Amino acid sequence: MEAAKAAHVKVISYDRLVLNSDIDLFISFDRVAIGTMQAEYLVKRAPKGNYVLIAGSPNDEGAKTLYDAQRKVLKPYLDRGEIKLISESYTKDWLPSEAYSPCSKQSIPAKEISPPCLLPTMAWRAARSGFAGTWSRWQSFCLGARRDLAAVISIAQGEQSMTVYKPVTNQALMAAEEAVRLAKGGTPAANATVNNGKINVPTILLQSILVTKDNIKSTVVRDGFQKLQSINQALSPAQQIK
Repeated sequence: MEAAKAAHVKVISYDRLVLNSDIDLFISFDRVAIGTMQAEYLVKRAPKGNYVLIAGSPNDEGAKTLYDAQRKVLKPYLDRGEIKLISESYTKDWLPSEAYSPCSKQSIPAKEISPPCLLPTMAWRAARSGFAGTWSRWQSFCLGARRDLAAVISIAQGEQSMTVYKPVTNQALMAAEEAVRLAKGGTPAANATVNNGKINVPTILLQSILVTKDNIKSTVVRDGFQKLQSINQALSPAQQIK
């Protein structure tokens, strides 16, 4: 970053925020809104019970933002004793095996991991089959934040309750437009600022879409991120999306 600045090169931080640096623009999806969306979805459907909270990598600023947003929604329920966190942890290096290990290491009784034990899997990789799927057979609700094929199939099968769809094509197009604008000496079309430890970075925050089995076809399929045929091949006749 220092070399880029010295050469008068404009820099856009794309999707992940570069910390402690003088960057010109940050473009990402609103992770506070995503974390809030996940947690609110959960507490509306299960305002009482045991929760397992698994965050992303501790080295990922995006994972911490999601975790803090979810924790903020859960706090009043925790304070009233309506929700009990029987396990919460970050996940080293996004490893699926690490998503399971916190509870296994604590030897939490199986009866406590049965419904209504809930898993709002956090961060952008959380909906991978190896991550959310590690837990899906054990809880009433399993939430994620990715629209890959494994996640969509899990939702259609009822093993995962929802995911958060981020239309990354819109993000890429906007980044390209802003790169041209900055190269021409223009001011970025920011709608927010985010502090990266050094400066308040001009920021464009994009909105995500909550996806359940009811709107798979009108979101990830319609936009071409997944093919209906690929999804249905993994589903039973009763589960298939028409």
